[in-house]
Amino acid sequence: MSAHAPVSAAACRTAAADGPAVRWISAEAGDRVALDRWCAAVGPVAAASLTDTSVSASNSFVVLTWNTHVGGGDVAGLVRDLRAGRFTNGTPVEHFALLLQETHRSSMDVPVGLGAAPRPIHTRTRHGKRVDVVETARELGLELFYVPSMANGRPTDGLPEDRGNAILSTLPLHDLAAIELPFEAQRRVAVAATVSGTTAEGTPWSLRLVNVHLDNKSRASRMLQSFGGARTRQARALVKELVHDSAAVVGGDMNTWSLGFMEGAVGVLKQHFPLPLQHPTEPTYASGGLKLDRLMYRLPSPLSADTRRLDDRRGSDHHPLIGTIRFAER
Repeated sequence: MSAHAPVSAAACRTAAADGPAVRWISAEAGDRVALDRWCAAVGPVAAASLTDTSVSASNSFVVLTWNTHVGGGDVAGLVRDLRAGRFTNGTPVEHFALLLQETHRSSMDVPVGLGAAPRPIHTRTRHGKRVDVVETARELGLELFYVPSMANGRPTDGLPEDRGNAILSTLPLHDLAAIELPFEAQRRVAVAATVSGTTAEGTPWSLRLVNVHLDNKSRASRMLQSFGGARTRQARALVKELVHDSAAVVGGDMNTWSLGFMEGAVGVLKQHFPLPLQHPTEPTYASGGLKLDRLMYRLPSPLSADTRRLDDRRGSDHHPLIGTIRFAER
């Protein structure tokens, strides 16, 4: 990847004038023509500060990664259970972040008839209507950083949609960055943001959050790369931009469906995000028993973290992964 690129005039590389600044990190020049074509079909970045600026001290922070299947996953229900302590032995979780892939937005800000558009994903939900990520963040009172990667098909009725990665957080998000990955079959944009706080003893802490969704295949001219090389290329480009963050977590759908010896992406990430030492062994994708999703950490001593799978997919085709980062022993 190249040096940090200036914000483009294209809608997909802009944010609201009254919103926080977003740092764009552009893919290599050879991928820009294809990326621009996909970029033209999506709306602008959505970033909103919705939380109370007064933050209580906390010795831990919970991070959850989940492919929500474009409206299929019940994000609001998951947050209710998280806050109620259902996943933490009855202890309510006050501060957390969600790293969500395949989120969608329905908006007139999404262009119609421009650029490249894949087939739409319109999931039937078991929890009512499909609620887009901007509305979800607003209803839950969470910070939002959403970067669309691609259009969600062409609209046949209702508002046009785009889809991509989002970070939702109880703590303010700052130092927002969008990282366009090398182009394989579809435009993929990883998102990164930082949360900060203090322990109960007053010790400050800071954590970089990175949300990524790697391509499941490559284009016809690079067909053999679909078996692992495409994702390895994207993972290498991602970690190149993350080497300066001492405490960081990366989560997402790695799409590592191929034979293990052909899939290098997770190995590349492990070199830079070596924790946890033991990853969940259960499959995370509903079809074929595949382990596609990861939640990984780089933490200085004495910080610690764990990762485990939640059993209920909550309407998505992926299981959520949840982890707790501990900044102090108590």
